[in-house]
Amino acid sequence: MDLLLDWRGMKYTDLGDAIDRDPKTISRTVKGTTNPSVETAVLICFGMNLPPVISEKLLDVLNCKLKPMNPDHQWISEALHVKYPEPLWAVREYLEQYGVNI
Repeated sequence: MDLLLDWRGMKYTDLGDAIDRDPKTISRTVKGTTNPSVETAVLICFGMNLPPVISEKLLDVLNCKLKPMNPDHQWISEALHVKYPEPLWAVREYLEQYGVNI
């Protein structure tokens, strides 16, 4: 994740502010001392505006695989593909139409 943050020119505080999470949570996730929830992991992907293939890889690395039989995860997966590279607020609006909150 450090490499991705560097690539996007972001710090823990930038990402934390972008996704409404404590920068300490981001730091612990990056260092591997905590496993994020699927929602937080997805927010990290959207917050860093990652391409879909990189988002999917990051979710695997964070041990937050989307479950294909979970309807919420299906919508999140679709959003990773069709809403890239839109801002997080647009992604949230899109997902809320289907009852998914991240």
